[in-house]
Amino acid sequence: MWLAKMLKRIHTKINIFFIITLLFIVFPILYMIPISNGYGDDFSSAEILYTGTHSDILYSSDDYAYYKIYCSSNHFLKVILTYSSSFDLDLRLYSPSQSLIDSSANTGTADTCGAYCSFSGYYYIRVKRFSGTGDASFYLDISIFYGIPGFQIVYLIFGLIGCIGLFYFLKVRKNNSLNKNII
Repeated sequence: MWLAKMLKRIHTKINIFFIITLLFIVFPILYMIPISNGYGDDFSSAEILYTGTHSDILYSSDDYAYYKIYCSSNHFLKVILTYSSSFDLDLRLYSPSQSLIDSSANTGTADTCGAYCSFSGYYYIRVKRFSGTGDASFYLDISIFYGIPGFQIVYLIFGLIGCIGLFYFLKVRKNNSLNKNII
């Protein structure tokens, strides 16, 4: 009989300990964990992205989705937004100081923004719902290039001209030395 009473007291103490643990440790920790949409609601809560293609959903309760990506100085940042034809989404690109540097408000199913990163830091991307109801799924394709895109061909052309010039110079010099030996 005394053993049953002692086991009941131990069982009661374990239950009380378990309840206190849940109330003061587990529940507050779960409360602190944010439930994320996958995007931020403003600049301060912008979700970090990296280069590549990202898919997301702009929920019907939200009009904006904010992201940020790190871009080093002297690089070019290009963002392409694609979405279904039942929605119209707009794209904006902001500098690290949160000033607008490029925007696209096409009526089709794609918007493109690009900017030369003159400062290193986080550049912000904002996707805005312009029209359409319900959850809007979309893709962001983010690329970062060194220098200005398209100018890589200029370096190639200069390299080819330099090689042709060097080849011509060596050939003319060789021909001149052969002519001197004949005379």
